Amino acid sequence: MAWATVWRPARPSPSPPRTRACGAVSGPLAAPYVARLDALLLARFPGLGPGEVEPRFARAEGRRGAVVESRLLVARGGAEAEASSPLRRVRITEFAAQSGVRAFTAACFPGWGSDAPIFGVEVLTLPRRGGGGRGGGGAGSGAPSAAQHLVVFDVQPLRQDTAYLEAHTTAAQHIRDSPRYAGLWTPFVSSKFYDANRFFSPAAFLARASEGDEALVTGALFNAFAEFLDAYADGLLLRPRGTAGTTACREDEVRSLHADYDAYNLERDPAAALFRSHMGAAWTEAYLGNFLFPLAALAARPP
Repeated sequence: MAWATVWRPARPSPSPPRTRACGAVSGPLAAPYVARLDALLLARFPGLGPGEVEPRFARAEGRRGAVVESRLLVARGGAEAEASSPLRRVRITEFAAQSGVRAFTAACFPGWGSDAPIFGVEVLTLPRRGGGGRGGGGAGSGAPSAAQHLVVFDVQPLRQDTAYLEAHTTAAQHIRDSPRYAGLWTPFVSSKFYDANRFFSPAAFLARASEGDEALVTGALFNAFAEFLDAYADGLLLRPRGTAGTTACREDEVRSLHADYDAYNLERDPAAALFRSHMGAAWTEAYLGNFLFPLAALAARPP
């Protein structure tokens, strides 16, 4: 069933923000997501400023015309600001290759004074490839398959206990389960890359669209993303610092949980294979360990 036949808008879709500077690498489908994230961070988190990124990560060129661009926003004011600010770090990555692969991924990390979830988003386009198509030609038929678009975002929990999830994911669940987005998302299940019971919430929004359904990516799915992002910002800014529902949190616990998050993703991030094939193994390992998941080395290891 085509995506367009399973969704009927309950209200007109607002036009996403447009800017020439955002999404230049990750492409026109990701551009509204990049611009919306940038606009919200600028408007609601004025304590963030540009962070230093190693030149080899800020922009890198690889095989088959691959380009990676990365940037950071960090809490101004050093260690004290990292503890007291609603957000201490936001990382943004855009990727493109001549094959047609395009990707945008970002993660927002709360300050050490709160055990709020980590907000994550990814918009991915995979190009046509031979072998099987919409018509069911099957492997070996030589028929090209349609391009696929993947959109996923979540308020990624640091813990999975009921009190924590109720405090931090209920608003997102109400958004995802609203009639506006009925039929658009698919249940999040565990795979070799993802464990649905670790660092993913019951509200995780996972959607796929095929070639020809690009308006869905920049329309209804973008609207859902914007609502998630607004709800996440509200939770950070309106919740008393240092609390998660009725459960107090300590800074050392939050640091440990963030380190566990990085260690978990360092081992499982599916983008690693994409980076290795286009950018080489050495660059990829350095990028994963120094830019994407820099706290992984601090995670507690089992004896």
